Amino acid sequence: MKLLRTEERVNLPARLFGHHFPLGIEPRIYTMAGRLSADYNGGYWEMYDLEPGFLMVPPPGSYRVVAENGAKLTLGAEAFGITVCLYTYSLLSFQLDVCIEQFHRLRQVALDHPEAAAIMRAID
Repeated sequence: MKLLRTEERVNLPARLFGHHFPLGIEPRIYTMAGRLSADYNGGYWEMYDLEPGFLMVPPPGSYRVVAENGAKLTLGAEAFGITVCLYTYSLLSFQLDVCIEQFHRLRQVALDHPEAAAIMRAID
């Protein structure tokens, strides 16, 4: 996982998602974060190149999550970002093929994450 520098924050999402990122994907990520956790209240999200793949991570902290499947758990910022992005990619996969690909790439990353069990509980 490579943290994107300021000048890379526009280029990678544009290359992966085109105009869909600023117009649909990024806003939906923020909206999904608010739907999944009352602890989320905005802030600066870091962006990561998963080579290949893309992840956004909210500000540091713990996020209590009430998943759409009823799971209730607490995730660290990175695990919460993975969960939010997976939800968003899944939702948008019916409209954008690139989100199908990104979902599967990010899910592979999630399986190797220290909070993998909690992430899988939230998305399954």
